[in-house]
Amino acid sequence: TEAEPLLRRGLAIRERALGPEHPVVAAALNNLGALHRAQGRYAEARSACSAGLQLARATESAAQEAVASNCLAIVHTATGEYSAALGHFDTALRLAERLGVYESRVAALNNLGMVHQLQGDREQALAYYDARGRTWERQAYIKARAIAGDIELGKVYLRTLRPWIYRRYLS
Repeated sequence: TEAEPLLRRGLAIRERALGPEHPVVAAALNNLGALHRAQGRYAEARSACSAGLQLARATESAAQEAVASNCLAIVHTATGEYSAALGHFDTALRLAERLGVYESRVAALNNLGMVHQLQGDREQALAYYDARGRTWERQAYIKARAIAGDIELGKVYLRTLRPWIYRRYLS
């Protein structure tokens, strides 16, 4: 595709302008990993996301570490490596909570729940929401619909969350 040469060029420009040890370079690596993942090139995606994660940790960029952990976890999920995915999603969730980045928090929480659902562990998926879910997230799920990716899996996931979304008693 046309995207890969552009992403590689952007990566090279960032490395020259900011140096190869800059958090923005980690972001470029994560973007490249996301492209490879979308193309089904999982080995290359894993390599790029892992490099982004290493760089984010080396530069102590918690925000980029959260993004890279999420990137790598999605690759692990796509390849059926659920235990590795759970570890990275949990890291992304912990960092997002620490940073107060709600969009990343919601994405990580949803992804953790989805992996547990894929493993057939409905109770663990609900436990994440019970422990960390917020009222505004519950309200957002009232309107949620499966619109992309595996539609049937999305519908099953939303059905699984119904007991959490529509609690009998509010506290």
